[in-house]
Amino acid sequence: MLYIAVVLLSFGIALPVSAQAGTDITSGVSAEREASSLDQLDLAVAELARSIRPKLLELPPDSRIRVGGFYFDDSETDLGSYWTQQLSGALVAGGGALPIISPDADPQAAAAYVLRGSLLEAGETLRVYTRLVKTADETLINSWNTDLTVTDFIADLIQTSGSSSSNVRRDRYEPDSRENPLAVTIGGPEIARTIHDQNDNDWFSITPDRVGTLILETSGSMDTYMYLYESGSSSELRSNDDGGEGVNARIEWNVEAGKTYIARVKGLDSSDVGQYGFTAVIEAIPEDTNEPNDTREEATLITSDSRTETVFGSPQDIDWYKVTIGPDGGQLSVFTESRLDTIITIYQENEEIAEDDDSGSGGNARVNIIVNQGDYYIKVSELDGRSGRYTLCTSLRPAPIPDAYENDNSRSDAKDITIGDNAQERTFSDSNDIDWVRIVIAEAANYYIVIRSYDNELDSYMELYDADYDIIAEDDDSAGTYNPRIQERLEPGTYHLKITCLDDDPLEDNRYTLQITKIVN
Repeated sequence: MLYIAVVLLSFGIALPVSAQAGTDITSGVSAEREASSLDQLDLAVAELARSIRPKLLELPPDSRIRVGGFYFDDSETDLGSYWTQQLSGALVAGGGALPIISPDADPQAAAAYVLRGSLLEAGETLRVYTRLVKTADETLINSWNTDLTVTDFIADLIQTSGSSSSNVRRDRYEPDSRENPLAVTIGGPEIARTIHDQNDNDWFSITPDRVGTLILETSGSMDTYMYLYESGSSSELRSNDDGGEGVNARIEWNVEAGKTYIARVKGLDSSDVGQYGFTAVIEAIPEDTNEPNDTREEATLITSDSRTETVFGSPQDIDWYKVTIGPDGGQLSVFTESRLDTIITIYQENEEIAEDDDSGSGGNARVNIIVNQGDYYIKVSELDGRSGRYTLCTSLRPAPIPDAYENDNSRSDAKDITIGDNAQERTFSDSNDIDWVRIVIAEAANYYIVIRSYDNELDSYMELYDADYDIIAEDDDSAGTYNPRIQERLEPGTYHLKITCLDDDPLEDNRYTLQITKIVN
């Protein structure tokens, strides 16, 4: 047995192999192919099979041959598995009665020779090494090389390797860094990348050819975090976690033509690794027809039932609006629709009467308040100073009618409830409303006290007090969703129940029911 080194000059890699003395070992490299579909990949396999067949026909008669695995970084991939199956099929289909053992056959089935290989990625090329080896002593009989251009299709097929502790492979754009970022074509196709371990950061450079709003966004199921910088500056322009769809990041920034910007993407936490997509588009900066409305004196006049399309044009932009309520008053709802994190503050005359950050969907603000006749001012700002578009929505409907048990806001004003009767229908008039209930127990027993909201969204809290006004039980969510429930053995006597609202804004549907029942053993 003698050892020779097959020097892979195109990659600068030397691999030790063994061969029988006098064996003619040839190694051919096919012209590089671009494979962007299974059909194109099949053509590459068929070409390889045609090159291999003559050598197999030279083997001793009836020599059984197995097509083994093709591994990437010693790990299985979809490409390696597919290559194994298709190569076996192509050799059998070529005729000549080659004794090929199917890859699906018993692994212990005897085979005199094995065709197996490995995948090596270098830059934009993936080389598939195919080696014919004598099983008895691992003698290398022959080798063939197939070069494939690393398209997104090929990159996807080799995603599932164990090239790092996270079992996520490095993508084909590695290594990259702030000094060596991946140049991005604005408006180009989505770029497929991976975060392969907790220390991986992917870098992108974007140079707009025109003034506009640059929109950078990730896609996929992994939780990404994105940062934006000016090239040559370490100062962060913007960062974002979940501004896109699901757990994806999204950044909008008004950019200058010809200036280069740098984006960095990482996993949110150390456990967030996997595949994601990256896109960059540029849109014209929308005109805000409501400007100037940066002060209360410049407030844009809107109606109490309106949708106002508008925009934060700069990080410092604050927008003011004025709505006039008629003599009937009512319940005023004010909310935003956007990908931003908005804050709404409402004033009557010079007094702030309501403020909200995240009660709406996503990072949007929402305020529901009872208003009387008069002028109200709405200030809208962005929590992080981001620019971008949003819609301000208002609606006015009749104010909720106080329930039949008001005023019951103190223990001395508590209203009675009868054990076992139908549930009392009650409401919270606002987030500060407190309802007190008096319970007279005539028979010692275990009792259920249950609150249920009409929409399963209203969040309430119960506290039960004895005759000495000591709290003996309390609950928040034991009845499911946000509904409280108390189960307690009560001796004959008088008890008080205090019910409070945990919502900052309960007016979307402020109704709930209260019922007390005796547990019969």
